[in-house]
Amino acid sequence: MKPSRETRLRLQRCALLFLCALLFCASVCATPFLAFAIPAELGQALSGERPAPTIAPLKTEPAAFSAAPQETSGQEPPESEEPPSESSSEPAPPPENALFVSERDLSRTDKTGKPALLVGDETNYRVDPNAFLQRKYPLSLPETEDPVVLIVHTHGTESYLPDGTDYYLPGETFRSEDPERTVVAVGERVAEVLRAYGITVLHDTTMYDAEDYNTSYVSASRGIRAHLAEYPSITYILDIHRDSIFTEDGTCVKTLTEFDGEPTAQIMLVAGSDADGSNLYAWRNNFTVASYLQQALNERFPTLARPINLRTWAFNQNLSPGSLLVEIGACGNTLSEALRAAERFAAVYADVITNESDRP
Repeated sequence: MKPSRETRLRLQRCALLFLCALLFCASVCATPFLAFAIPAELGQALSGERPAPTIAPLKTEPAAFSAAPQETSGQEPPESEEPPSESSSEPAPPPENALFVSERDLSRTDKTGKPALLVGDETNYRVDPNAFLQRKYPLSLPETEDPVVLIVHTHGTESYLPDGTDYYLPGETFRSEDPERTVVAVGERVAEVLRAYGITVLHDTTMYDAEDYNTSYVSASRGIRAHLAEYPSITYILDIHRDSIFTEDGTCVKTLTEFDGEPTAQIMLVAGSDADGSNLYAWRNNFTVASYLQQALNERFPTLARPINLRTWAFNQNLSPGSLLVEIGACGNTLSEALRAAERFAAVYADVITNESDRP
């Protein structure tokens, strides 16, 4: 006996309702897994949320060193015939798997042996820093008691070796959250010298990379904007870092020169640009400041400065026309070597930003 038409319709409705209920339960159970399956960019687009800007980090550690490996100066000491006694004052030799440090002089000279005004250009602009010395210097310090120089540390956890050490032990990192061991201490030394020249400085000691290294430039930009809003008098911004350099064989490099018999780390000015197609702004003003500063460093402290590094990224230098990033030393340098470099750099920097009489 066939079911009636009404009975068939009733059965179809029941089956449809059961299928809908089954699909609803399946979608509820699958929701937590869909959050991982949907790309973040698509999720932000669907929700109408504007994604935060992404800025490439300046460097990562360990980083490859582009130059060919050279003989390292830091070698494991030869084994002694007898083990040192407990009363011996000689330090224990480092373990065989320690990461040794090698010294490098990364400054450059011309054919006459004088420091050369050079640029490591990572853009397609092919700039000549000598031509920028013919440009009018773009800035002048305002007459105010408010801060005119802001010092920040996008990568504030970048640290140095303790004095008297030329290797890293296994498991040791190149970072620390102790400001007395990092670029924060170096930035404070720069601030002290500038203040001695009568320049008002605001030193932001925030370690913007402590929570998240990959978003440190975004975090730092928020801090810089807040300082600029509070103190419109800020004319110059120094983002102080330390470099990380390794040879192809994995040796950690310290940049080193010497003044008055004191080993001193070398510094490198990093100028951002708009070559990546974003952050359009007058980057040439910053590069003009870098060229004047590099020339003054070469004249007063030959071999202190490595060639200027012109990069495609802005590194927050779009926030102010007087912004520069400064690498003081590298991960192979000791803190004392970096502090000596900071003192000499700051003395020249003070002269450049305050002396307007010799500028075209």
